[in-house]
Amino acid sequence: MKRLFSILVVVCFIPFKSHSQNDIDMLRYSQTTFGGDARFLAMGGSMGALGANLSTINFNPAGMGLYRKGEFALTAGMRFSNVEATHYGTSTKDFKANVPLGLIGFATAWEEPSPYHDEKSKKRFKDWSRRHAIGFTYNKIANFNYNTTIQGTSKDETIIADFLGSAQTFQPQNLSPFYEGLAFNTYLIDTFPGTLTEYGTYFDTHKPYNQSKTINTTGSLGEYSLAYSYAIDNKTYFGAAIGIPSGKWNYSSQYSEDDNKAGRVDSTDNIASFNSLLYNETIQTRAIGINLKLGIISRISENFRLGAYFHSPTNYAMRDNYESSLDVKYDTLFSYYNIALSDTSGPGSYKYKISSPMRVGASIAYLYEKLLSFNIDAEYLNYQQGNIRANDFSFADVNNAIRQKYSSTFNFRAGVELNTSPIVLRLGYASYGSPFGNMLSGKNVRTSYCGGIGFRKNEKTFFDIALVFDRLAEEYYIYGPKYVSPTQLKYKTTNIVFTYGVKF
Repeated sequence: MKRLFSILVVVCFIPFKSHSQNDIDMLRYSQTTFGGDARFLAMGGSMGALGANLSTINFNPAGMGLYRKGEFALTAGMRFSNVEATHYGTSTKDFKANVPLGLIGFATAWEEPSPYHDEKSKKRFKDWSRRHAIGFTYNKIANFNYNTTIQGTSKDETIIADFLGSAQTFQPQNLSPFYEGLAFNTYLIDTFPGTLTEYGTYFDTHKPYNQSKTINTTGSLGEYSLAYSYAIDNKTYFGAAIGIPSGKWNYSSQYSEDDNKAGRVDSTDNIASFNSLLYNETIQTRAIGINLKLGIISRISENFRLGAYFHSPTNYAMRDNYESSLDVKYDTLFSYYNIALSDTSGPGSYKYKISSPMRVGASIAYLYEKLLSFNIDAEYLNYQQGNIRANDFSFADVNNAIRQKYSSTFNFRAGVELNTSPIVLRLGYASYGSPFGNMLSGKNVRTSYCGGIGFRKNEKTFFDIALVFDRLAEEYYIYGPKYVSPTQLKYKTTNIVFTYGVKF
């Protein structure tokens, strides 16, 4: 048991690597959803066989082949997110708004000169056509902007138990200075007499505790894409795209816990000696990756088209910068009264890599003249294929957990467009399956309800508006899941998106 050589002291560890990366990091960069211009969003991101839209670069690049002219488009909008948290029966709500830049890009197409010049050949090969198209876009594919507030009174659970669980079997000098090491230096946990690897606490961990956590996350993931498509006889379209996703995720949280004396008539402590703790954590992550997308679209009749695409795994290079601190207040500790102790980790950083799972998708579209179009996409992916790795550390335990916890799933998108020129009406729906296998409904399934309107005053310019409602319910653990019950989170996000485009 360590000696109390000074109560009012701040102990700083020399920073070292903290291998805190886990399966949640893999999920964050694998669960990308549909992003794009307002037309694409209003149709639920479902244009895999329709094509002729800049947003299709991120799904089926063969869609570029349906362009006959050039196009430039710029998209922006407003995003409003609401998060409702229920923790031990107590519900709290939080809100955040931001103004994200959506898709910006262009495409252009050109025909090959026909090799048939005499009248007989022209007549015989009248349907001959070879067309090239290229497109370049920047497109948001994930948004991380949320505020979350969690509050409640635990039954008999405390973060001190998680500190204890994380410390067991490690000597004090090997404890993480970003987590359990902070608890050791502030006397929340301590070694048992005669041992350096077994830990206990001076406080009863099976009492009610007031718990509160506020979380602020910012950032997004956007992808730069360069696509090429080749059209044969206006019947078959091939496409390929190189994608370079780049993004940031900024996380800051403040977790507090006290001895639940609020509301007691005598205001006496529920946990002897302990008063409160405050654990702060900040993480800044930067990511850049690369992937390959391949696609094909076939016009099987005047009214029907089929599409298929393949997305390679995205390989990300990651860098985390992080820091944490712990402030603890005691009513009494070793005969001292009203003691406040603090410890900080100092800054840490770590480089590692993430691979997201590959995706394969199929699409079918129906078109009735220029009046009506309808598209359905189905996409398969297996989250067990995701992994984390580094040059100086084995993430074997994390990768085994990924293979054991997660499953394969399907994403579905559907959209319809009615062209009542100069007004175009659109509706869409999207369901992104849970990494635990649920599809269409249930926890961790993200559902989007979409609609929009477009204006086509002339053949040169267009203006579109989309409204997208996202819904998601999931469980969240405010610290280690072995030592706390899950918090129920419900996300409700509203996106209003505007696109202005020029054809040339």
